[in-house]
Amino acid sequence: DAAVTPLAPAVESDDEDDGEFQSRWEWVPIRNSSRLKESDKLEDDLTIYHWRDLSKVSAGSDYKFSCFDESLKFLRYTDEEYEQYLQHPEWTRDETDSLFALCEDYDLRFLVVHDR
Repeated sequence: DAAVTPLAPAVESDDEDDGEFQSRWEWVPIRNSSRLKESDKLEDDLTIYHWRDLSKVSAGSDYKFSCFDESLKFLRYTDEEYEQYLQHPEWTRDETDSLFALCEDYDLRFLVVHDR
């Protein structure tokens, strides 16, 4: 049998409620602003759920790690720039375009690009 992860914390406490404030964890849908397009609309209908401590964060707030999702500004070249700076006798324009597309797709992770 495969182990199943519980959807609710399975901690039992022998402590009686002494009137102190306790954390309230809930399985709530979250908004991930890193999935937003320029028009401020989600790319798709994906609903992401996450355990949130509602005593520290409100239920409708943004996902706290979405601020780390940054896109790179990727350079483009014109025909003149290609002919002047990038042209090489052993390397075609199609190969250069393919390399630039891979670099853009994999956010300049050269080890991944090399593997492709």
